[in-house]
Amino acid sequence: MMILSVGCQEESFFPATPITIAIQNPSRATQSQKPARDFIAFFTLTVSGPGMETITIIIIIDAIGQSAIFSLSVPNGNNRLFFVQAKNATGKVIFTGSTTVNLNGEPAFIPVQIAPTHFT
Repeated sequence: MMILSVGCQEESFFPATPITIAIQNPSRATQSQKPARDFIAFFTLTVSGPGMETITIIIIIDAIGQSAIFSLSVPNGNNRLFFVQAKNATGKVIFTGSTTVNLNGEPAFIPVQIAPTHFT
């Protein structure tokens, strides 16, 4: 797995919370059960909330993956929205999910379940 941060990120002097994100796909399928166009190639994670600069991260999956776990640091505050888009190799969004949490500086584990955006 490779993680790319998108956008200009200045060093922050605000307290931040160490986060571990688990993107979970409850409808996982094996390679033989799913057409290749429906496999997740990468995730886009956007974190936003009041009083913070929006963070966008792209997580590239090295092998055929339907879930991912990774860590990052997010500024403390209430109503932090974690929005995930799972995309296939052509960039088409095939799954989405989100969750909103309050961060106070304590390390946090945040599961985000994703669900299909279309039915074929």
